[in-house]
Amino acid sequence: MRAQLTLATAATLLLAMSCDQATRPRPPREPIHMLYAYASTTQDTLYSFCGINGVLPVPVGSVPPWSGQATVWLGRWIATTHGVLTSRETNVTVSFSVTQDSTGLALTLGPPLDTTLTGSALQAGLDPTNGTWTCPRGLPFRDDPYLVSHGYQAAPTPSGNWSMVWMNHID
Repeated sequence: MRAQLTLATAATLLLAMSCDQATRPRPPREPIHMLYAYASTTQDTLYSFCGINGVLPVPVGSVPPWSGQATVWLGRWIATTHGVLTSRETNVTVSFSVTQDSTGLALTLGPPLDTTLTGSALQAGLDPTNGTWTCPRGLPFRDDPYLVSHGYQAAPTPSGNWSMVWMNHID
């Protein structure tokens, strides 16, 4: 009987604490602009991939031009039909600028990437945009001895797709 009373007391305290937190004002959780860019190529029986993804800090609902700095995830990896052999990943801070005209949008990422991704024009600030992409030669790990020892080659250059989309925060 004592254990049931203790469990009931704990449940009541937990409920009371959660109600207290629910009544506290919370800061607004605005959407974030996600960047995804993935490219791949086949070299004999090996698949070579590279990717960039991160959050671009731009005003919600606005249209370009935008500029600033963002920390993005970068990765290169090698796989066969049996799975990933090896990979390298890192986070870097890059400068970025986004411009657009009537023909499309251009996202320029500064060093160490030094690449421009072109895609569809935004009609409104919350529209997604996408385009094709070739993995930049300057993406880190291109000459990584560990990747090279597992078969990675810089040529042919991986190509693929990229997109920027608005995403709501997940609590």
